[in-house]
Amino acid sequence: MMVVGVLVLLFVGSCAYDDEQSALLQARIETHQAADVSKAHGYTYFEGTIHNAEYDRTQVTTESAAKAECDVDSTCLGVWQGFNSKEGWVVLRAGSRTWSKGVPNDTVLSVQVKTPPYVQGTIHNAEYSRAEVTTESAAKAECDADSTCLGVWQGLDGKEENWLVLRAGSRTWGKGVPNDSVLSVEVKQAIAKQHGPYQKTDLGAELCLGPSLSSTECEAAAVSFGIPWDRVDKWSNGPAGCFTNDRLVYFNTLQTGAASHPKWRLICQSDLEDEEKKDEIKDELLNIGECKKWCNSKKHKEKPWEGGKCNWSACKGCEECQ
Repeated sequence: MMVVGVLVLLFVGSCAYDDEQSALLQARIETHQAADVSKAHGYTYFEGTIHNAEYDRTQVTTESAAKAECDVDSTCLGVWQGFNSKEGWVVLRAGSRTWSKGVPNDTVLSVQVKTPPYVQGTIHNAEYSRAEVTTESAAKAECDADSTCLGVWQGLDGKEENWLVLRAGSRTWGKGVPNDSVLSVEVKQAIAKQHGPYQKTDLGAELCLGPSLSSTECEAAAVSFGIPWDRVDKWSNGPAGCFTNDRLVYFNTLQTGAASHPKWRLICQSDLEDEEKKDEIKDELLNIGECKKWCNSKKHKEKPWEGGKCNWSACKGCEECQ
């Protein structure tokens, strides 16, 4: 399920931050909630869990000072709050213990995981301008200063030194997509945010687990997801209600529309609670599958797994989806 505007799928892979990301992998970091962005360097701090880490008790400081130190230290994995008091923040580096809220003891009030400002991944509904070809550092500097920038890609004309900014458009971008000349796509994490109470299914899904939309709500959802709105019409070969092919959004008034098709996503209202939505958005951004307790809650218990809850990133790790 997707509940973000411009869909961004992230994974920890090699990019300009190879050393840091290797440290993150070795430390087995899990993130759980919304992000705090360190504006000076663009790093994102997710509330979460860090395995195999330790701190130096001589370095206790404030939150802003701890994050400033972490920003400039490639060995820093994140920061934790609660040393001696709620004002005490300490940097975490490689070690032997697991750190999370309440772990390894109740004095730990918060653990925030450091991730780099650009992560190798996939961006949907984006395009570039050939006139803007530049270097990696210049492209990222431009992207940092432009709120409409979604990320950057490498490889125009097959050249490793060519980098370009990606903004809203119509194509999907990832390594080797839309063609083999794309050597790398790095997603700007600061743009990863929710835009409204709507959700999209995976391609070919049989149902959308939420209340259906009116045609007016469908048009609003198109704006929310950053996909151009087309029209309201009647199609016998399209699904009933609100749907998209990732290029345009449509509303089919024919309630006996066609069955599911691999090129369509259904769109409906999100019926997730706020905390559930945070889990889902986080898992989508990090491209991971979990099995949150709420997947089997009273509210969601009767919903189907196959074609339903298994489309939710926060639930696709459950044994029913394996």
